[in-house]
Amino acid sequence: RPSPYNLNHFMKSFCSFTVLLFHQKLIFGEEVEMKVRPGDNITLYCDRSVTLGSVVVWIRNCSHESQPSLIIDYKKLELEIFQRFSFIHNTYNNSHDLHITNISVSDLGLYYCAKVEKKVNQDEKGILSRSEVYYNGNQTTRLSLECKKTLLLVIITSLLV
Repeated sequence: RPSPYNLNHFMKSFCSFTVLLFHQKLIFGEEVEMKVRPGDNITLYCDRSVTLGSVVVWIRNCSHESQPSLIIDYKKLELEIFQRFSFIHNTYNNSHDLHITNISVSDLGLYYCAKVEKKVNQDEKGILSRSEVYYNGNQTTRLSLECKKTLLLVIITSLLV
């Protein structure tokens, strides 16, 4: 039977998981925190408009080693690399919001959209090169676990039995 100290330690560790996991500097603009539970479906709003010659991508940054940063674009969605992710065309601002179904812990992190423009550059010797310029949106959304005491009580009760 677990001691009360171990249960208190477990509760503190579980609830502080979100704080420790996502401690990182604000990238730019306004940050919104969205608390999610595994299995939730969500849509993240993009504040960057698509213009002629540009595309919208979504970027997820994580502060822990086990999850690399991701760039989510139409090519990867068409190849079904991210099967639970899709873009929703937002006609209000001519952009693409990100819809994620069946959220899991691996989806947690800091999300933001960016408009990407492809540029052709020519140096002083006449050599052409291609580059991509990212214009980040003004809003980031931090997905973190919703920590409810009722959930913890269910876990603790099952540990005591």
